[in-house]
Amino acid sequence: MIEIYQEAIRLINFPFSLLMIIVVAYWALAIIGILDLDILHLPDAHGGLDLHVDAGGEADLHVDHGSANGLFTFLHVGEAPLTVILSLLFTFMWGISMTANHYFNKDDSILLGLGFLIPNFLVSLTATGIAVIPIAAFFRKLNDDQNVKKDVIGDICTVLTSKVDCESGQCEINTGGAPITVNARTAGNEEILSNGQKAVVVRKNDEGTYIIKSLEE
Repeated sequence: MIEIYQEAIRLINFPFSLLMIIVVAYWALAIIGILDLDILHLPDAHGGLDLHVDAGGEADLHVDHGSANGLFTFLHVGEAPLTVILSLLFTFMWGISMTANHYFNKDDSILLGLGFLIPNFLVSLTATGIAVIPIAAFFRKLNDDQNVKKDVIGDICTVLTSKVDCESGQCEINTGGAPITVNARTAGNEEILSNGQKAVVVRKNDEGTYIIKSLEE
């Protein structure tokens, strides 16, 4: 364990170790409900790229690059959550960096470390694409319309995440059988629903997200 720690804080590995700290911190906050699984959104992964980051602030990025379609398809972007894909990618890159520098770069050569970057990224990208296959299959099944009640408009739901606002959140809908978890939003900036709060499903938008409204007057 001490050897892993010593390897992780080596200057040549520390950038990847920092990414792993961010990944671990994110998942810790996601588990306790402070952050949402869909904190990163890629609403259009085919053609233009519109990236929205919601973590107490906002950042918008638009990239028009149709050739990225194959990469998005390989990584199952839009099927598996982007947070899961990036977490896998960063984990593989960290592991490969630690291993490569431990065996082949004992002198902490920056030049040699930089030389490892491209093969590290390519191998990690390939490993991520393979590892995410069962995860994407799970989320496809979870979101399959065949397994979800078609008409939940007017049903009562419970907020699952720390909050549901007009930008992010999830809720659980009691269908009379097994409850279902869906992405949810409020209709406007003025309404923010808290964890555990009851709400009613009022409609479903074009993106397949359910718009909910508080039951409280």
